Amino acid sequence: MDREKLGLLIVLAPILLAACGGGAGGTSSSSAPVSSPVSSPVSSPASNPVSGTGSNTTDTTAPTVTITSPTIYATYSTGSATLNIGGSTSDNVGVTQVTWSNSQGGSGTASGTTSWNANNITLQSGSNVITVTARDAAGNTASKTLTVTYSDTTPPTVSSISPSNGATNVSISPAITVTFSETMSASSITAGTFTVNGVTGSISVNGAGATFTPSSALASSTSYTVTIVGGSSGVKDAAGNPLASNYTWTFTTSTPVACGSATVLCVPTKQYPTIQDAVNVAVAGDTVLVADGTYTGFIVSAGGNSSNPIVIKAQGSSAVINQPNSRGEGITISNASYVTIEGFTITGMPGYGLTSHDATPNSPMHGLVIRGNTVQNSGTGSSVDSPNIYISEGADSLIENNIASGSVLSHGIYLANGGSDNTIVRGNRCFNNAKAGIHFNGDLSVGGDGYETGLTIENNILYNNSGNGLNMDGVGDSTIRNNVIYNNSPHAMRAFQIDAAQGPRNLKIVNNTFIESNTGGGAVLKITEDQGGHTIFNNIMINDGSNGSIVVSNVNFMSNHNVVAGDFSLDGETTMLTLSQWQSSGYDANSVVSTSSVLFTNPGSADYTLKSGAPAANSGLASFNSVSAPTLDILGISRPQGGAYDIGAYESF
Repeated sequence: MDREKLGLLIVLAPILLAACGGGAGGTSSSSAPVSSPVSSPVSSPASNPVSGTGSNTTDTTAPTVTITSPTIYATYSTGSATLNIGGSTSDNVGVTQVTWSNSQGGSGTASGTTSWNANNITLQSGSNVITVTARDAAGNTASKTLTVTYSDTTPPTVSSISPSNGATNVSISPAITVTFSETMSASSITAGTFTVNGVTGSISVNGAGATFTPSSALASSTSYTVTIVGGSSGVKDAAGNPLASNYTWTFTTSTPVACGSATVLCVPTKQYPTIQDAVNVAVAGDTVLVADGTYTGFIVSAGGNSSNPIVIKAQGSSAVINQPNSRGEGITISNASYVTIEGFTITGMPGYGLTSHDATPNSPMHGLVIRGNTVQNSGTGSSVDSPNIYISEGADSLIENNIASGSVLSHGIYLANGGSDNTIVRGNRCFNNAKAGIHFNGDLSVGGDGYETGLTIENNILYNNSGNGLNMDGVGDSTIRNNVIYNNSPHAMRAFQIDAAQGPRNLKIVNNTFIESNTGGGAVLKITEDQGGHTIFNNIMINDGSNGSIVVSNVNFMSNHNVVAGDFSLDGETTMLTLSQWQSSGYDANSVVSTSSVLFTNPGSADYTLKSGAPAANSGLASFNSVSAPTLDILGISRPQGGAYDIGAYESF
């Protein structure tokens, strides 16, 4: 190198070093290195650059969202209480989620992204602003609104009643209730439009429900007729639509029970200050009659016989057990047969709310009657998996007209273990439980045959349970009919084998209304570990999500005259079939596809009675495959009301 170039380098060296952060007065590169890709990465493709550019530019481009159904315009009017809405989105990177909200209340996540839809959005009378929002991977959002005016012209219907039509042995101090399909005008429900023959009382209205409370006790052993007046001078919904016609039903009160009788042990009295005091001395044929008040739970260790049971019942409507017995439970039946428990409210037990224990599958209890109890919020003890009602090894028994809600970690009702055969589970309402609405388990590990047979499961309403509506591990040769099961996760009904000795067989599934929600995630009816032999007809099995209606894993069954939606499977969901393919395989030749909005009066308010013109009306069978359909619907209305049986749990007028 010549002297001139060397001199130039000497002059430039300090300048170059300064520019690089080194040199005199700078910081050493060993003590403060320049950021490397490891210690401080430049945004990568996962850090929201514009897709496909290879640059590090953050994506700030909002997606676009359009509404194309039910209209492309900004406003829409309807007479339906629910709305199905759909459309499309686009984005330079991709839309990850589409959500909706209603200015009148309610929100949710739509199905799909590029093409999206949201079904059965509940509308309120008047203006509903539906806002649909699309979000991309970078968090950019865009919204579109549709203003929907809902003009309610649909008349209300009766969804449920209590006591049930034709009920006997009803308390002489009942709360007589009716639930309508929608919110009612309180001013229209009066002593002139809600009557109980010859009885005066007070009426309270709460939204869609109304309660008649008699001013004094009803007469014993007496039949009463309840009338809800329809027509222009009758009860009306909030929009002024009247009930189409009078609705009537009857019930009969129980025979008199007097504290002066030698076989009646009244609580609280000087002789029996607690329920346990009376139960300890009760013998076959005795009745323990409990007045309104709050009580500690009790244990029943002695039973009656088939002719003379021991009956332990609430005298009024407010006998509340809010303190546990010595086993941490509310009411415990300990290997005692022919015992009736009736009319109690049991709340917040650390363990089971109402339970039977201590028998064996080969020597079960018999003749238990669990009727008209309200059992709620059981299992408050730490990590205790306790159903509200748990009946273990209870054969030839009846679990009827109970309300079981809010089990902290478990099921609403649980019929457990082999030996629990020939039991009726009827008219119960189970909701908001941490697991299934009603669970069955043959459980071979406990002994016996590990299987439950001869069950009748009817007229139950199961909803908003975090497990399946009906969850059946090892149940066969049983009937499931007239049940309304909706908004459970993931299935309305699931039959299988895990703990039991064998899988399901010979199930008769008839005239049920099963609805699976968008978020449930499963087929409406799913049967695996399947021995076949099932008869499935007159059911509504609607899946408002994208999953199937019927999944089985044995081709030996009969199915027809159902209303369905979604796909089907003959191999446990390995292969999914369309309805056409399913019919080509020999099933459901006369079944049809429909939706909740076409079938039901007001599905957004859980009114699953059939609307006028519904394809389920007059489309069922009186019998199929030698199995008879029920002659009464879930409300006790005779079938058929029209030219043929209706499909589903409700018979329309």
